[in-house]
Amino acid sequence: MGAKKAKFYIDGCVECNNLVYTANRKTEDSVNWPHRVVRQYQLDQEPYVTVWADMNAELFIGPFFFDGEISPESYKKTLENFVHELRQVTSSLEHPIFIHDDSKGHLSEDVTAYLERQFPHHWIGTGSTYASWPHHSPDLSPINFFLWGYIKGRVYKTPIKFNDLEELKQRIQTAFKNVTLDLLEESVEEYKIRLERVHKTKGDLVDATIYGQEVDFNQLNTWRMYAWPYV
Repeated sequence: MGAKKAKFYIDGCVECNNLVYTANRKTEDSVNWPHRVVRQYQLDQEPYVTVWADMNAELFIGPFFFDGEISPESYKKTLENFVHELRQVTSSLEHPIFIHDDSKGHLSEDVTAYLERQFPHHWIGTGSTYASWPHHSPDLSPINFFLWGYIKGRVYKTPIKFNDLEELKQRIQTAFKNVTLDLLEESVEEYKIRLERVHKTKGDLVDATIYGQEVDFNQLNTWRMYAWPYV
């Protein structure tokens, strides 16, 4: 189970990571940094909601909404609701592995202790006895390269009028209802392809791909997706 959050802005602005490039060897002006920011997006103070969800090849759970940033307290409450739903729909899964990153809202002793109780030695993140989140690894999560792009593509088909956050939430819920099992399975198959490419190169640089197809970086301007082709 791979969990992730995303911000949905009223005006349709898309929050994404800073765009970076990486080289096989340092340049003289690299100042020992592993990469260099080539463009940074600054979003205005537009109204937004934070959305959290989890998915695998068989199901997704969510969306869960937050007004503003996620705090450790609100995140733990969401985890409790998530685990309740998970136990109802996946009773056949004896040892699901839960994965989340090291966002600030995830970093608390209460969250760590709760995850260890619910997924003993079967979760990935800061404080886990199983594995920590790989800070410098390419982000291969299907929820990033598929789910958020799919949801945002549907939510922002038409403008949202009057800064109506309730309409924004309703559109998000409607978009989630259109996620089919076939789409989930396809995204996880793509995830496997990406893992194989990283493994084959022993973690070295790989060509950019989207759904298994190599992509010319000049074409990326035509993609109106949240997800970037990390590998």
